[in-house]
Formats: sequence, C-alpha cells, structure tokens
Amino acid sequence: MDIKELFTRTNQALNDIVQQIMLEQLELVMPKYASFNEGQTLRTHLNICSHENACVIPMLAGEKVPGNQEFNEDYLKDDYKGNFARLTEEANNAVLGCSEEDLDRTVHMSYADTPARSYLSDVVVQRSSAAIDIAQTASISFDLPEELVQAIWNAVQPYATTLREYGVFPAEVIVSDDASLQNKLVALMGRQP
Repeated sequence: MDIKELFTRTNQALNDIVQQIMLEQLELVMPKYASFNEGQTLRTHLNICSHENACVIPMLAGEKVPGNQEFNEDYLKDDYKGNFARLTEEANNAVLGCSEEDLDRTVHMSYADTPARSYLSDVVVQRSSAAIDIAQTASISFDLPEELVQAIWNAVQPYATTLREYGVFPAEVIVSDDASLQNKLVALMGRQP
C-alpha cells in the first residue's frame, strides 16, 4: 500500500468513526495523553483533526500553516459530521492528486521541513491514534480491514519507541501473543485495546 492509499484510507477510517458520534458526546473529555490541554473535549479534538485536514492542501503546496495549538477556527460549526466529512474528502482528493514529484517536494511542518511523503506518514500516525482515541472516548467499536491495520503497523512500529520518547504515545500496553493485529497496534500506541 503506497503512502497516498495509506493516508486516504486511514483518514476515511477516522471519518467513519466521526460519523457515528452523537451530538451529546461532543462534550466528552478526551484522555490526557490524547489532549493538548487539560479537559480537552471531543469537539475540540475533532476541530484539531479538521484543522489538520484543512492544512493538507496548503501544506502540499509548500505553504506554512498554523500548528495544532495555534489555530482558533471552528471548522465544525453547526454540522460537525458534514463539515468533518467535507474536509476529509478535500484532503483525500489533494493527496490522491499528488504525483511522485509532489511527494518528494519539501513541506513546512510546524517543527521541521520534510518531504511531503514524510508529512503524510506523520499524519497517518495522527489519524490512526485519533481514530482509536475518539472511538474509545465515544464508546464506538470499530474493526479496520486487516490490510489497513498491517500498513499502519508497518508505518508506526519502526518509530514507536521514538514517538513514545517524544510523548506522542504513552507507555506500550502488554497484550498476549495471540491478540489480533489491531489490538497489538492499539497497544503499541499505548492505548488499552
């Protein structure tokens, strides 16, 4: 699975989870390890994910965009499901429209300049952990296709220790050897399956 397919499928999986969130659940508080601020609500978390989707087009064009802690726009407005889905589709279309040369172009992340393909890999990590955190917070069960779980595992596993050192992931959760790959992925990201 190439990075464009991995990005779009992970992004769509997150959107599929968001479409199941009930309005009253938007005020649920996210786990501390998944939050920038104490008491961050699910609505704020979805706005951050929406901001990340809104940034894909300008990022791929080489523009600098505000980081996740710097923006203050309400992307969700009165239609959190519709606006989240629209931003997901726009981001996915932008990624699918990238050529190999586009993927090698330097983009300007808030903490580093990197090739676009590395930026997309970073977003895959964010999207997959956000999908887990949002599903768990809103008590939404989900089963990702095995080939998508394997592709996310392949993208995350080599960097899991580094991501844990940077505070992106909490400590790894121990699961049995016979656990499903999805549960092993959730545990690798420091979440309880």
